Amino acid sequence: MTGLAGHGDSSRYYRLRTEVAAAVDELFTHELITPTGGNVSVRCPDSDHILITASRVHKGGLGPEHILEVDTSGRPVLPDEDASGTGPPLAGFAPVSAGSGRRIRPSVETGMHLAIYDTRPDVGAVVHAHAPLATVWGLFDEPVLPLTIDSVRFTDLRVVPFAAPGSSELATATAEALGRGWAALLRNHGLVAVGRDLREAVNVTLALEETLRVAFLSRVAVLCGLGGKEPVPIPPRAADFLRKILIG
Repeated sequence: MTGLAGHGDSSRYYRLRTEVAAAVDELFTHELITPTGGNVSVRCPDSDHILITASRVHKGGLGPEHILEVDTSGRPVLPDEDASGTGPPLAGFAPVSAGSGRRIRPSVETGMHLAIYDTRPDVGAVVHAHAPLATVWGLFDEPVLPLTIDSVRFTDLRVVPFAAPGSSELATATAEALGRGWAALLRNHGLVAVGRDLREAVNVTLALEETLRVAFLSRVAVLCGLGGKEPVPIPPRAADFLRKILIG
């Protein structure tokens, strides 16, 4: 998985579509994306379009044909179009879901992904995951303490107030909450993570969920009488130094 890789197949962006499908499979295996919940996108090289997962398709078995190209307005670029809207058919990307006969559509959260790309030119990939621990943590207004090396990049993590999935309100609020950071929590709705490429966006997602796992376990340990009243965080000066290394 390389993120903004080129395509080495006759089909448009075939290699990149395959990498997105593989990223979804990885997140599904880690139970951070549910059978129909969660979405992943990447910028298209040499274009202002993005590739994004299809809506309401089982996330445990996606192939490149389930990764759709959309323009900056969220309009799908159909299989018989090239980047300008005209051109020869693109082999292997029939716009119907295998076995169902219904036309597949881009993720309902396409607008949220596009809003992030619009405000963050440094972002090359976006992950929206229905991660269990991130979802629970987002229900409360609790800070993330710097308990581990990974966690220092999430100490300024913001929570986006609930808004209807697929709404312009959610798209705008998520892009604003993300700011210059690499992740945000969506109240009642999981997390969003970004990266300069696809691998980094997936890594941030995995690191955030692991950070919250440690946070939960530390709370449980306190309730069980282990140690003091609160877990001991990384000292502030050391945390600031690590933050500069990890975030830049």
